[in-house]
Amino acid sequence: MVKSRSRPQLSAALLVLALVAPSAWAQDSAQSGRLYDELARMDRELFDAAFVSCDQAKFSSLFTDDAEFYHDRTGATYGERVKQLQSCPRDNGVRRTLVAGSLKVYPIKDFGAVQLGSHTFTREGEPGVEIAQFVHLWRYSEGEWRLARILSFDHRPMTDQAGNSASDTQHRSSVMPNNAISGRRASARRLQGQRAGPKVLAQQAARRLRAAADRGR
Repeated sequence: MVKSRSRPQLSAALLVLALVAPSAWAQDSAQSGRLYDELARMDRELFDAAFVSCDQAKFSSLFTDDAEFYHDRTGATYGERVKQLQSCPRDNGVRRTLVAGSLKVYPIKDFGAVQLGSHTFTREGEPGVEIAQFVHLWRYSEGEWRLARILSFDHRPMTDQAGNSASDTQHRSSVMPNNAISGRRASARRLQGQRAGPKVLAQQAARRLRAAADRGR
């Protein structure tokens, strides 16, 4: 396939446009309203076809003929290659989940809309979670939404606020309850000792002295 010389410049312009969208088109409806609902539905259709049903016909129908896909790990893909499923993630136990509250949609006059969000990926039987960002440029024509440009980037292990990976956090969560139980038991013993009267403490001390004397014989 011969690549158009204008594509790098066009895609770079789209990337800049998408990244500045929140400041340039800031509006209350970025996460609500008819446009948001329509593209939230298109997001579900796209990733259901790609990850769950693995429906090649449905997947292909969601793209424009000149679609371009830019991925930080696999590079650039153009045209018909974008519209072809390379595998069925469902069969490999891979699951994609949209991060709640991350999806935003901004209209583009006389073209369609740009959609930004974050999603996570997990694989059945394997620890850890990967998170990534995406920017989708949707074209609206003849009453249909079609995906024209896709940017998928910042793929990395998901970490908590302390900088720990999801798998580390899961490991600690399985260990921490046992530690917490041990701590509670120790605290209970200390509290019991504090509540014991002088007579009880004297009896305990006498027993320890007798035990020590028996060991010395």
